[in-house]
Amino acid sequence: MTNRRTSGISGLFERFPWLETAAFVAPMVVHMLVPTLTDMFFDESDASVKATAYTVSVAAQIVAALILFVLFVRVWLDHFKFRLSALAVVVGVVGYVLWVWICGLHPERQFLSLFGWQEFWPTRTAFDPFTEIESSMHRNLFMVLRFTTLALIVPVAEELFLRGFLVRWIEDVDLKSVRFDNLGWPAILAPTVCSVLTHPEIAASIVWFSLVTWLMIYTKSFWNCVVAHMVTNLLLGIHVVVTGAWELW
Repeated sequence: MTNRRTSGISGLFERFPWLETAAFVAPMVVHMLVPTLTDMFFDESDASVKATAYTVSVAAQIVAALILFVLFVRVWLDHFKFRLSALAVVVGVVGYVLWVWICGLHPERQFLSLFGWQEFWPTRTAFDPFTEIESSMHRNLFMVLRFTTLALIVPVAEELFLRGFLVRWIEDVDLKSVRFDNLGWPAILAPTVCSVLTHPEIAASIVWFSLVTWLMIYTKSFWNCVVAHMVTNLLLGIHVVVTGAWELW
């Protein structure tokens, strides 16, 4: 007779305890690797292929995220009780306003302009689907996929890695023993430092990620951080489409 406690996915976690830690790291790693892997199959020097490559890449990220969700959602809910507050939405809205305002000031370029180095500052690829994608059906598909990634996949993947893993791992390798209201400064600063290394918008990243870290400590809730991230990204996506500030997404 098969032992139900050790069969299927549950059995894997019992046999390989490191999978529990991987549950918080894998979504971010996969999210970053998938575009690189999918781009290998397209010749992006051809402008007509670029839009297709971008769409396939985004779709692949969503499929990969769904697979990881099925595998690991039990672990996430076991570590973090699903608890939300309205403050998460407020922080998300405030975070969106601050992000757009700070990015509009271009503080990094302004600083480098003092030395004549402003042109060396990296920027995001300003992909405009209304000019890059001729087919309206293809464009609509891309927009649905892009917003799904922006407002759902990215917030979950980033928060799982930054606050689900990194913050707690720095505090104690026994992740479940860590409380958000009793963190040392290295753990508190870790998400902000990591964001500076992964976002070209340094000033905006420092402000936004510090704000969400405050939300994490104040509410002691991981899922509030996810919701705040989702709200900011959704509003940012709408802002990009309405204003045409494609470099922001």
